[in-house]
Amino acid sequence: MSAIGVSALCLLYLVLAIPALDAGDRRSQRSKRQSTDAKDGLFELSIIHLNDFHARFEQTSWSSGNCLKGQEGSCVGGIARLYTAIEELVAQRPNAIFLNAGDNFQGTLWYTLFKWNLTLEFMNLLPHDAMTLGNHEFDDKLAGVIPFIKGLNCPMVVANIDDSLEPRFQGLYNKSVVIERDGRKIGIVGYIIKTVDCLNPPVAPTRSRDNWMHPGRPVVPDDVVSCLNSPVALTGSRDNCMHPGRPVVPDDVVSCLNPPELSSTEKLRFLDEVEAVRSESARLKSQGVDIIVGLSHAGYGVDLVVAAQVPDIDVIVGGHSHTLLYTGTPPGGDIAEGPYPTVVTQASGKMVPIVQAYAFSKYLGNLTVWFDQEGEPVAWEGNPILMNQSFEEKGGILEKLSPWMEEVTTKGDVFVGTTKVYLNASSYACSMGECNLGDMFTQAMVEEYVDKASNGSWTYATIAIHNAGGFRSSIEETNYNEITFNDLVTCTPFLNTIDTLELQGRDLLQVLEKSVSNPFNSTASGGFNGKGFLQYAAVELSTTSALANYAAEAGLNVVYNLTRPIGERVVKVDALCAECRVPRYQPLNLDTWYRIVTNSYLAGGGDGYKVFEQNSRNHNIGRLDVEVFQDYIKKNSPIIQGLEGRIIMYQD
Repeated sequence: MSAIGVSALCLLYLVLAIPALDAGDRRSQRSKRQSTDAKDGLFELSIIHLNDFHARFEQTSWSSGNCLKGQEGSCVGGIARLYTAIEELVAQRPNAIFLNAGDNFQGTLWYTLFKWNLTLEFMNLLPHDAMTLGNHEFDDKLAGVIPFIKGLNCPMVVANIDDSLEPRFQGLYNKSVVIERDGRKIGIVGYIIKTVDCLNPPVAPTRSRDNWMHPGRPVVPDDVVSCLNSPVALTGSRDNCMHPGRPVVPDDVVSCLNPPELSSTEKLRFLDEVEAVRSESARLKSQGVDIIVGLSHAGYGVDLVVAAQVPDIDVIVGGHSHTLLYTGTPPGGDIAEGPYPTVVTQASGKMVPIVQAYAFSKYLGNLTVWFDQEGEPVAWEGNPILMNQSFEEKGGILEKLSPWMEEVTTKGDVFVGTTKVYLNASSYACSMGECNLGDMFTQAMVEEYVDKASNGSWTYATIAIHNAGGFRSSIEETNYNEITFNDLVTCTPFLNTIDTLELQGRDLLQVLEKSVSNPFNSTASGGFNGKGFLQYAAVELSTTSALANYAAEAGLNVVYNLTRPIGERVVKVDALCAECRVPRYQPLNLDTWYRIVTNSYLAGGGDGYKVFEQNSRNHNIGRLDVEVFQDYIKKNSPIIQGLEGRIIMYQD
């Protein structure tokens, strides 16, 4: 066997799965642009776009964490800077439109404290022409998003929601909106990832997320169970609908849908993205709308499929996967996952540009497309614009933020501890392999329960599992080595609880298999976005396992062969014993019950790991993750967590 890289594997898969992106098509793309340099008689449309804002109201560090005191001159993004840039671009560009691809909620202490109220006020200051919903808009259930939609001063567009069982949601949005520029009709068709129910299990049992900041709120009943009730999900194939080249889930299989009364999306149902966009686009075309723009919160992989399979779609503006598309070399060492725009060629020869502009207000999308008289895109250019210091923060917006700032500062500036090292949670760290922040947090999870050992065990649980997607921001060591409460909430904003449960070895094996077979992990460029990845820990040492974990000391030692078929990639698993005088690794026993520390998101079936919810026993609810991590940092400061070098990838 030989070691291989992650991106090489994914790139091979995508060459097979999406032939429309081969070298010949890229040559065709270039020649088509070159042949239309003379753009007389063409209609020019400027699309300014934002996706996955995630409550970055203040400017951020380069890694999208908190802007550090004394380093404000190098910070980027934030609502005040976005306002300036959007205002300038809309004024300068002919026929400009501004689109928002969703996930404005969740991600910092600002949202934790103020929810939809703050988000609505500041989103309404931006000149939106249309917005679509993101999955995180449902984090506080329908009660947390309905007033937001009602108060918006722009249309909310989503074509693939079935609200027939949820009258509260009816009439709040449209499948599309038609806007006019220079006499041309432009249809904006919105869509959201159809597995949103699987991404948004309910809040933690026995404790709502709001209880922490707002004592006295009703708690969620103990008998609430989470989502994902389709048998097909047991094999991991509930994600098949998301990714090209995978078997299609039959139409009569209700996949990845929660029992409607239990989901954070409640009784809403989410329909196939391709079918919904195809139907709505055809309807608009029949009414004389000649340009169709898809406004997506479904992720780069889904957008590639929609672009290939919806004949009437002309452009797709995307979100959800936090994908940076960029032509040329991105600023500051950022890594592009594809060109901007990425162009998909349909079977008919029609070419469809796709764009996305990372996340967290760091970039603003900036695409210009030229259309012929039939509404076909014939030329395009642009690149995301870095929201750096060249764009002044609008003073009036900063003034409007000021009244909210006092509470954020009071709670957020509380000192927690110190770190001597950069705690890396970037998508190219935790999502593609081992990261030291994941090591530290899973270590904290295990130590939370180490003193509860009984019945001959030397510890209560030897294994901790956390999803890499739960880490949303790195923690800088350059803020005088200080870690504040704001840093913690920005890093882990979801207010999950740290729970324990038991799984049999056969189910733990299924979890490990899924961590290397989940289509969430693959992006169209051959990278990994990490939503399905897991972080593991043992009592002595933490270890991360995204693709393979071959550590000498860990709660789990796992070897994967990535060239094997999906579902058969785990070659060997050793687990650290608990009921033993001298801790040692033993082969995983399929019939043995293992106690595991995990977060309530995974325990509730989040990211499609429904085996936790369906097959576990003795699920006990723990403290909030920020409380656990806060205590660990206080106890262990200064943090000097490094990497343990435990990830090895193999192929035959």
